[in-house]
Amino acid sequence: MEFTNFYNYARSDLRFITLKSVEINHPLYTLNSKQDTLNPNAESFNYTSKKSYHFKENDKILLCNLGSKITLFRNLTQKEDNFKEAKIKHYIFLCFLGIFALLFVFFAAFNSFALLYLILLSANLILLVLGLINLGLLFKQIRILKTSKQNEIEDFLKQNLSKNSA
Repeated sequence: MEFTNFYNYARSDLRFITLKSVEINHPLYTLNSKQDTLNPNAESFNYTSKKSYHFKENDKILLCNLGSKITLFRNLTQKEDNFKEAKIKHYIFLCFLGIFALLFVFFAAFNSFALLYLILLSANLILLVLGLINLGLLFKQIRILKTSKQNEIEDFLKQNLSKNSA
């Protein structure tokens, strides 16, 4: 699993695309978008998942991406999303960090609070706090993707495109 995406929610972009074509090499999906006013470059996006999704031509997809990699998506046509999968991956990551924190506490206590274990514990606790902050960002982005209507997103993205081009 690739957990590095979960430290990038604050930097991800919001896109609304219409699919031109889909290439499926399970577990990799390559989504090619049509060129339109909201997507003038007709970009391609990649998504990796063990779960099978039903992307089809002309599907309208609202997505959060980091570069060409999709972190979250909501398929408005097929009524599918990856919110549950993203939450589970993030919870697993936080569980690993919690287990390592407990392990470092045990090692530190067992070895008379040696400096090495205290440094490892401090670094792990910093990562754990960052992971919890990122979990809040994940929930915020999921709420935005769930509650947004298609016309609201289109208006928002058109305003941002006009500001960026000016």
